[in-house]
Amino acid sequence: MISAKEVVLEYIVPILGTIISCIMFLASMPAVLKARRTRDLGPLNLIPYPAIIVNCLGRVAYSYVIVNYYMLTAGSVGAIAGLFYTMTCSGLAPQRTLDIMAGMLVVLTTAMIVVGAVGSFRHLAHAEQRLLWGYASNVLLMAYYASPLSTIWTVLHTRCAASLSVPMAAMNALNGGLWLAYGLAIHDPFIWVTNGVGLGIAIILLSCIIMFKNGQAEAGLAPAMNSSPSRQSNSFSMLGQRKEDGVEVGQREPDRTPCPSTGERMPERYSPYWHMAGASSKLT
Repeated sequence: MISAKEVVLEYIVPILGTIISCIMFLASMPAVLKARRTRDLGPLNLIPYPAIIVNCLGRVAYSYVIVNYYMLTAGSVGAIAGLFYTMTCSGLAPQRTLDIMAGMLVVLTTAMIVVGAVGSFRHLAHAEQRLLWGYASNVLLMAYYASPLSTIWTVLHTRCAASLSVPMAAMNALNGGLWLAYGLAIHDPFIWVTNGVGLGIAIILLSCIIMFKNGQAEAGLAPAMNSSPSRQSNSFSMLGQRKEDGVEVGQREPDRTPCPSTGERMPERYSPYWHMAGASSKLT
């Protein structure tokens, strides 16, 4: 007979983890739809979206190998949402952002193809396939979890946490904790190790928010890659350069927004790498 502990750890926890993951992946939807409607990215950062796509596809592949419906559901929602965000907003992004996004997609997709080819053409056994896709999905997940490190460095340097989202950091901590518990319950290190790291990073983010919530931003930092004008040309391509009034979008002087706590003018670089939903997004 299944104990209450097993029911909680092997069923309730992964169900909650799946729900939280889906909420996280869909958190950017209001900001993306607003950007499409207004033709203005605002504070929305597009760089994480290609990483979300490939990371979630890696989770889907691993879920196929271990036959795990929870990972399949969360990964599928994330991959589809990431594709929608990327395709919807790519026409509004400056050239530098487009180049980075295209490079990420090419490199990470190539890695996925190579891993799939190794697993298929070498006729690996099921246990070997599990190891192969387990390591591959963990590398992709670590790349995703490492994305806020640049933001953490900026916050520590400027002592202003205005770029960090409390709801997003809290949701990442909760998500990492749930998947950590589930991975430990089913004895799968490919689940609990990386999610434990993600939990640790989320705790660091929350600590930065607590320590520097009244911090003062320093001026003079480089502009964000995702600063964009309010009006955009309708012609674009993933690697093409868009212009407005004869000026390349990527060369525009960045806007500066005040740190909410101090009123200091803060470069738009603070559009957070981790704050995918933008400054106005709210989780419900």
